[in-house]
Amino acid sequence: MTATPIFDQARTAWPARDKDPATSHDAVPDKPTVALVQARVLAILDAHGPCTHDEIHDYYTLRHGRVSEQNIRSRTSELHKSWRVIALDREGRTFSGRRAVRWAVRREQA
Repeated sequence: MTATPIFDQARTAWPARDKDPATSHDAVPDKPTVALVQARVLAILDAHGPCTHDEIHDYYTLRHGRVSEQNIRSRTSELHKSWRVIALDREGRTFSGRRAVRWAVRREQA
């Protein structure tokens, strides 16, 4: 007997592990949603210059509605791993006043 997968690998960005509970599988974002949020994060950084995760989250929420802070952090991390954004410096500040990385769109050098 062949096991039926709990998730659709063609549509999910990162499948949950087989032993994870059903709620974990339900929470996995689909690829179109991930791509949309990534594009919006890039647009925010392009329009507003270097931003912390908190600032990206605020701009995103104002323009596009609710999104979790973790979603913004995850999408920014993915963009960083794909060389589309860079960690510019640690000159930003969190809402509590601690130092934070400022993210920027990676520009090709001529």
